[in-house]
This record gives sequence, C-alpha cells and structure tokens, in this order.
Amino acid sequence: MPAPTVPNKTKASETASPFGGPFLAKRQPAKAADPAVSDGMATRLFGYSLVALPTGGDVLRLQLDGYASPKITAREGHMPQIVCFFPQVRLAVKKGLNQPLFGKFIQKVAVSALKEPAGVQMVLDLEGGYDYDIRQVFVKDESVFELVVNVFNR
Repeated sequence: MPAPTVPNKTKASETASPFGGPFLAKRQPAKAADPAVSDGMATRLFGYSLVALPTGGDVLRLQLDGYASPKITAREGHMPQIVCFFPQVRLAVKKGLNQPLFGKFIQKVAVSALKEPAGVQMVLDLEGGYDYDIRQVFVKDESVFELVVNVFNR
C-alpha cells in the first residue's frame, strides 16, 4: 500500500486538550527518520519564552535545532498542570535561564533534564478554574515548537 502524501507546509498543527477527554487518544503522526537523532545526536533546546496572545491566551515557545514532538499529559485538580516530556532532547541553555515565567493562564514553567528516560521535561502550572484548549504547533522553517494554552469559549 503506498504511503500517504503529506502537503509541504511550513507550519503544522495538532490540536488536543488534556482537559476535555482522553488526551492524545487520536492517531499519532508516523515518525519520520530524523537525521539528527539517527546518527546519535539529540535535538537541543536552546531557549524558551512565554508570549501573550492578543486573544488572551499564552504561547510557550521553544527554540530548537531540529524537530521535537513531546509526550503531553495533564494533571487536573485545584492547581492543574501540563507536563511535556521531550524524548531525546537535551538542554543547551545557560545556567540561570530556568527562570519563572508568568502569563495569563500559565503561572509557572519548570524545566529539567532527565537521565532515565533521556530527555527534557517541562511542567506548566496553570491557573485553576478553567477548561483549557491546548494546541501544539511546530514551525519547521524556524525550528520552533509552540504550545498554545487558551480556554474553551463558554
């Protein structure tokens, strides 16, 4: 059976909300061979920032040197959290860059390098009392991963 063709776009988006039902229960995109990972080199995370959207949401932007797709889970409760684990990604940021970031819905971002399993984990503490809409976007031309955090319109 021939492989499906994927349109060549510079911006790809995947939408899933960990607060609206089973998270990431939809089909996962097929993994393409990444030359940086296949020869033993891991994708590096150079920096991250929090940007406010004009519509009121928050965007966590990660500057990378290649493609990275996180495994995202949600922790619901009084203080909800989003946990993003980037396998085979390593930190290439200077010490002290892990500073607290504050947005409208994102109250804190904590970044840590994990040895087992190898990768980078980001924990986002969110404001309680909202139903969140979480979107992942990878901008290929800029090697930027964006996690858009907004609330569902009621």
